[in-house]
Amino acid sequence: MAVFHLGWIVWPYVIYPRLTAALGQETLAYAVVQLGIRTTFWIAPVWFYLRYVDRVDPLEYLQFKHHAVRGLLVGIVVTAVNVAGSVGFTLKSCA
Repeated sequence: MAVFHLGWIVWPYVIYPRLTAALGQETLAYAVVQLGIRTTFWIAPVWFYLRYVDRVDPLEYLQFKHHAVRGLLVGIVVTAVNVAGSVGFTLKSCA
């Protein structure tokens, strides 16, 4: 837990400025690295805790196995609505 908090404290002061200087804020590489860092700091500890401390299947415990298809469909619909709204807003502001 201490490593998590220390890492999240170091992030805005050390890692983030160097990352944005090296990759630029509006690049695909920056987005991929951001997702990797966030996955490492937020998802991996939960996964390892459930797997090795609680000794349960993380997918089963978080109930990702029961309604996976429905969850994917909801995610796709929400993403489509978000993209449509973003594109509509962008086109409206350009006109």
